[in-house]
Amino acid sequence: QMSPLLLLVTVKESVQASPSDRICSPRNRTGLSFQTAYKGMDFWLLWACQFAVFGAGVATNQNLALILETTGHDSASSLGVALFALTSALSRIVVGILSDKYQAYFTRFHWLTAGAFCAMIGQFLVSLMDLTGIMAGTCLMGLSFGSFYTIIVPMVNEMYGNLEFGKMMGAQVSCQAPAALIIVCHLLPVVYRNAAGSRDLCEGAGCFQTSFLVLTVLNAVGLAAAVALQVRNSDSLPLTRLNEAKSSKGLSS
Repeated sequence: QMSPLLLLVTVKESVQASPSDRICSPRNRTGLSFQTAYKGMDFWLLWACQFAVFGAGVATNQNLALILETTGHDSASSLGVALFALTSALSRIVVGILSDKYQAYFTRFHWLTAGAFCAMIGQFLVSLMDLTGIMAGTCLMGLSFGSFYTIIVPMVNEMYGNLEFGKMMGAQVSCQAPAALIIVCHLLPVVYRNAAGSRDLCEGAGCFQTSFLVLTVLNAVGLAAAVALQVRNSDSLPLTRLNEAKSSKGLSS
């Protein structure tokens, strides 16, 4: 009797492709071109939302130990990082399952808005600069950070199709580079140095408080972008609107 591995290697594949294989073949790819997509408002609303959530999430995670140290809770730094990682991992699994199962009642656009709201509240709680607020904010930001990674991929596919999906996703996740450059490399260090003054080490709530209030405002802008995206796509998606426009043009001609 042949082993399963040997069976997979030696048995010839069926010549006739399955329906799923035919759907994924290059000749059956449908959707918007990247050039068409990036000229639309929906593309940049989604980009702005990710810029706020991912940028602020990375800034918090990378500076969490220093934030807790400046507020006198350096012993809790490992717990904070672990909490962010745990909530981020769990939210990816849970939101992935729920967004598929209850999509008829709570669309991916709703999940995007919910994630942006959690990120905004999380930044505000961290700006309070006490242990409870920092940990609660870290938990919310981890949930938001993880859920975004789960939601964005199928959302881009549903909005624009699979014609140039790689370009779409690459352009969308590119928001993390300028977000890290602006927030992590410039905003936080400038605020920290100003709070420290002539001292080498800054201590107290004022060291990062202004930074996280600014990040709260940034995530409020991200939330507004998510709400606008949800409203714009409540009845139809960009791919659907393009197909309808082509059909109308064909009928009129």
